[in-house]
Amino acid sequence: LAGTGIAARLIGDQGFTLVAMPVKGHARDSGEMSPSVRRFQSYSATLQRAMRNALCRFGETAPGAYRVLAQVWIGPSGATERAELLTSSGDAGRDAMLAASFRGLALGSLPPVDLPQPVTLLITSEDAAGGYCAARQPPGHGHEARR
Repeated sequence: LAGTGIAARLIGDQGFTLVAMPVKGHARDSGEMSPSVRRFQSYSATLQRAMRNALCRFGETAPGAYRVLAQVWIGPSGATERAELLTSSGDAGRDAMLAASFRGLALGSLPPVDLPQPVTLLITSEDAAGGYCAARQPPGHGHEARR
């Protein structure tokens, strides 16, 4: 990767992801958002809300004791058309439920035309902190969580 402007960042003990290296004096170096991050920030929030609702629908898929890396492809209608887990949660049954939860998920708004695809998601136990599932949409706006 030397000289490419890209660096590898570890994702726990399950792998790594590639990220752009900060440029001295550039917006990223000063803590400001890059134009591409800013451009997709609103849609990212929409995607995160939909994923929270999908993850919190069942106790088995609620973030907590697992970590997975997944990719989703979002169609022009605003629904996920394809989803794949890149890593396992350590439980084949939960993996199947996660993949099924991400497929055909209606996100509630149309994706930006230039949204890079697939979208890569990292689900970690950190998401379980602070009432993550309690912050999902209220009943009547999504699926009820199973206990």
